[in-house]
Amino acid sequence: MVCLEWVFKGRLNKELDAQNLYKNTANKPTKSSKPTKSSNRKVVVGPNGGKGTYTGKYDKNNNPIIKRESGGYYVKDPKTGKQQAVKSPNEHGNTLGNQPTERYKLINRETNKPLKSGETTHGELRYGASKQKRYTKKELKNMGEDGAKYEPVETGTKKPMYDKQNQVLKRYKDRYGEYPPLNKNGR
Repeated sequence: MVCLEWVFKGRLNKELDAQNLYKNTANKPTKSSKPTKSSNRKVVVGPNGGKGTYTGKYDKNNNPIIKRESGGYYVKDPKTGKQQAVKSPNEHGNTLGNQPTERYKLINRETNKPLKSGETTHGELRYGASKQKRYTKKELKNMGEDGAKYEPVETGTKKPMYDKQNQVLKRYKDRYGEYPPLNKNGR
């Protein structure tokens, strides 16, 4: 427990140190340097008036990552106080990372023939049985000649599910000479 408190205090001190880097350049504290009510995140104002918000995430050196009002991300070099651009700390759905992912297939409602093989982070694994958010009921109804039915196949993390989907599609193409009708790839 003591170690966790030490780690938390260390992160908090780093964040406070990063915030104090602006003190020397700002003339007066502004209202915008206080936490906003909507996001409750600390807003910082740079030497030239640019605004940024702490993301609550840290780089590999445990420096707080700040998002510019214009959309970019940066960290403050603790020694020089200069901004260093960094990539977004947020993983989007297509990042082949550790996001929980579901591999699925779409099949024809009448014939049960495969229409598509895919993977998604918005499947039943995330939202519950029959509550996937990858396709609306209307989209499924209008797919193919007879409509489509969503069926989860297996779950895992993004990279293995992506690789497995590609293996399945390759086998399908090797066997039938083309991809399932709703798979866009001829890639």
